[in-house]
Amino acid sequence: MIEAGRTIELDGILFVRAGQQEALDLYFDRIRAEKGLSPTTRAFSGWCSWYYYYNKITAETIRENVRSLADRGIKLDYVQIDDGYQTYVGDWLTQRPSFEGKMKSLADTIAEAGFRPGLWLAPFVADRKSELVRTHPDYVLKSEHGRKLVGGFAVFWAGKTYYGLDITHPRYEEYLRKVIRTVVHDWGYTFLKCDFLFGACLRGATHFDIGLSRAEVLKYGMKVIREEAGDDVIILGCGMPLSTGIGTVDAMRVGPDTGPYWIERTWKLLRTGAMVGVRNSVRNTLVRSAMQKKLWVNDPDCVMLRTKKTKLTEDERMTQINAAILSGGFTLFSDRIEELPQTAIEESAVITRLSEQCFLGRTYALDLMEQETPEIVYNTGGFLGVFNMHNREHDRVVESSRFAELPQPPSPPRIAVDVWTGEQLRFDARRLVIKKMPRHSSRLFRVS
Repeated sequence: MIEAGRTIELDGILFVRAGQQEALDLYFDRIRAEKGLSPTTRAFSGWCSWYYYYNKITAETIRENVRSLADRGIKLDYVQIDDGYQTYVGDWLTQRPSFEGKMKSLADTIAEAGFRPGLWLAPFVADRKSELVRTHPDYVLKSEHGRKLVGGFAVFWAGKTYYGLDITHPRYEEYLRKVIRTVVHDWGYTFLKCDFLFGACLRGATHFDIGLSRAEVLKYGMKVIREEAGDDVIILGCGMPLSTGIGTVDAMRVGPDTGPYWIERTWKLLRTGAMVGVRNSVRNTLVRSAMQKKLWVNDPDCVMLRTKKTKLTEDERMTQINAAILSGGFTLFSDRIEELPQTAIEESAVITRLSEQCFLGRTYALDLMEQETPEIVYNTGGFLGVFNMHNREHDRVVESSRFAELPQPPSPPRIAVDVWTGEQLRFDARRLVIKKMPRHSSRLFRVS
């Protein structure tokens, strides 16, 4: 509802005459200039507990991996504790027995090992069994008929379903400010992964402040978090309508959750709407590569180094890794470090190094509008990714004429060297031909 005399300025419309890739650059440059955005000038890297332990973590789980990261010489920026430390989602200041009274000491342990401490939060949703919902039902978003609005289904949470929360309710805002102050200034966490952010702006909700649109509600909630956290804290948005993250987050998850599987068929059959898995994660990472460093740092989600305790084939595992490298975005690992062989530790160093090099360039999906998932991806740092996302073997052909479509075309490449195997291929007759690429596989080349 718009109050009398109030003016709302809508986003403009940009008309450009340009090629596909240049048009995207111009569009995001315009947004960046109008919003006064200053994305980071360096890449991020880290370790996250989620994709090995999910929410079955303990304080010792975190300590063990911090020790292993330090002992094995893995150079990363952050160690991020994910879901599982709190009693219930929504009850952020009460912990499970293993974590009770230890959140600050864990942050200190992480920092003393040379990493920055990170923490997962879902600030705008609450488990239906949480103390927050039980004692403060007025914080919960409701329909116009007064029914609590279910935000979704979460198989890992005690209540299985969760509600959206009203950040425009003054007392809930006060509670959230206290949570962020505690996490950042009392406990010492300087990286916040804020998840399930759509919970602030559920469709059909009535808010305490009826003068804000759904997008404005979410932006207001992120403003609250930033005010309490401070400018030095890195905020990663996740489960967030993308446009609401512009100017409110430092990094943005640009796709669904990945996982140690290509597609999670059970969730697909249950129609939860969560199309999780490597396939859809890679697809979104590649499609949204033009947003990188224009609006924020892209988060392609974690990569998994392990070859055991996973349903991924080796080709699928490497496709996830190659897409993450090409994105030049946030590089996060999610394995039990002490279980990894030395070859995986060495592989992690290569991934981080190549990601940093791609961060310095721009990533373009050269066949963006030709099929559901791009399969020819170029990074101006001199890297070319070729993917076969189909369910059967395919030949792949890369025409050197595709590079002429870039805003600043490089010289037509002549040689492609596989960064993993060292195999050298040539562009014969201005074409790179890769025969019989296995299903779900990829190749990452350095081209010159």
